[in-house]
This record gives sequence, C-alpha cells and structure tokens, in this order.
Amino acid sequence: MAHVQSRDTTTTSCATSFTTNRHGTNRNLSEDITRPQQASTRKQVRIDDFYTGFSHEEERKLFERVLLEFQADNNLPDTFIERKSTYRLLHLAHKMAIDVDPLPSRKTQGGKVLDLYAVACEDYDIATQKECQQNSESRVNFLSDVWQNIAQAHLLGCMLWLYGKQVIYGLFKTGSRHDGVAIAQQMKQVMKKMEEEGWNIGAAVTDNAGQCGWARRILSLRWPQVAFSICFAHELNNLVRVVSKTEYSTVAKDASDAVNTIKTSSSMCLQRLRCACKKSTAMLCVCTSCATPAGIVCTDVSRHYFVFVVHWNYWG
Repeated sequence: MAHVQSRDTTTTSCATSFTTNRHGTNRNLSEDITRPQQASTRKQVRIDDFYTGFSHEEERKLFERVLLEFQADNNLPDTFIERKSTYRLLHLAHKMAIDVDPLPSRKTQGGKVLDLYAVACEDYDIATQKECQQNSESRVNFLSDVWQNIAQAHLLGCMLWLYGKQVIYGLFKTGSRHDGVAIAQQMKQVMKKMEEEGWNIGAAVTDNAGQCGWARRILSLRWPQVAFSICFAHELNNLVRVVSKTEYSTVAKDASDAVNTIKTSSSMCLQRLRCACKKSTAMLCVCTSCATPAGIVCTDVSRHYFVFVVHWNYWG
C-alpha cells in the first residue's frame, strides 16, 4: 500500500515537471514559467488604421473651417491664403516640436517680439545694401528730411538709396533749433558716422526750404566730392498744391458736389432723374434741394447751378 502511494507521488511529480511536445521530446515546465517572455514585435492595430481616409477628410474639413473663421475674424482678403507668409506660418506650426500654446499677448507681440524682428530686418537690409555697394563700386544717395511722429516729436529721417532700393538708416531727435546751421551740424554728424561704417556717399538730397539750402551750402565745403541737390518730388508736390488752388479746383469741386447731390437725393428725386435720363442724353439743371411737405424746395440756386450732359449708360 505504501509502495503504491509512493509510486503515485513519483508519477505525479514527474507529470508536473515534464511534458511531452508533439515531436516526442520532453520539456521542463518550470523553466517555461521562470523564463521571461519576449515582447512581440508585431505592431498593435489601431482603430484609425481602418478609417484613415474618413479621419483625414474630417480633419481637412475642420482645418478649412477654422481657416475661414480666422480670415473672417481678422478681415483678411481672399488672397491671404496664397501668400508665402501664410504657408510659412502653418508649415512651421505643423513641424514644431513644442506646443503653440500659450500664444504671445498683444503687448508682447507689439513690443519685445516686434523690436527683435525690426532689428533683424534692419541689419539684413543694411548688410544687403552695403554688399550691393561694394560689388558694384557705386555711391549711395543720402536723403534727409525732418519728420513728425504721432507724439508730435520732430525727427531727422535719414535714408540711403541705391539702384531704386531704399534703406532707412535711422531716425534722430532734433533740438529746438531748425535753422540752417543746426541742420548742417546734425547732418554732418550723421554723414561722418556713415563714412565710418563704410558707406560711400555720392549725393545728399534735401527739400528746397530756405534753411535746407543754407545747410547744403555749408556741407558742400566739407564734402566737395558729394553732390548736394534738392528733392524734385517735393517740388512736384508743391506744384500740385499750387495748381489745385486755381479755378480748375473750383470747377472740379462743383462737379463733384453736383454728382454727390444726385446720389444722395431721396428716392423720389432719383426716380424722376432716371425717368428724365431715358433719352440718350439729357440736359440737367442740378441744385441743392430739400424735401418739404409742400414739395421740393430749391435752395442756393445761384451757387449750385450746373449744366451736365448725363449719359443714360452711366446712370443705367
């Protein structure tokens, strides 16, 4: 009895220690339990692997809708989507390793960020202009004029021109004096700084004011190799201003007032005008009028009396 029990125990222990595979070889189960299982190299299947087309289409629709909302909220024209800056912004946001949040505040965007970008742009423009000057062995044109900013502070604006391309060299504060000697002293300091930085000045251009002419004559003694001349664009602006004060401006203003009177008239007057313009041409007497319960009352006829040939094709 004891012999049978020991045999069964031995048989049971052997059964728990060994098993036979399909090839007939014995394999230790304890080794299988203690042996670490190897990780499966097969990729886990995701649900979006079966619906990639649907997911991409919905994301594309969402992106286009958000882009349209961005355009409408910022009052942008339809051409903004074709600009390279739009593509650079979206492409950079897509490839960035960091999150776009948080966005810079309005104060930061218009302050520190703008200042850093302005300095980078100025350095790039000046370096490009100076490289063009060195490669072509040319002389730059120095343009100077006094401007006024929104704080009503007067600044001496200095620009450099070469082959139709301009570079803003700087804005310098001016003092309380605006005579020719003071302007010449400040322009002298700017021109000396330009020469120290490697600029080769060929001409200095200012407006044709009396104090500016005085400053040009003073500086021509210091730089005889530089041509000092007036700004012809400024002279053209003065010419247009003088011409606009002649009788031509009065006639043009009267014609403009007549057209505005017709366009801003009431619906009754405008309907009568269109009925009168059914012919190919019509002679019209236009005057300032106001609607009253008794009818249309003409006011100031002597001043607003005009005769026009109005074409029906225009008023159509």
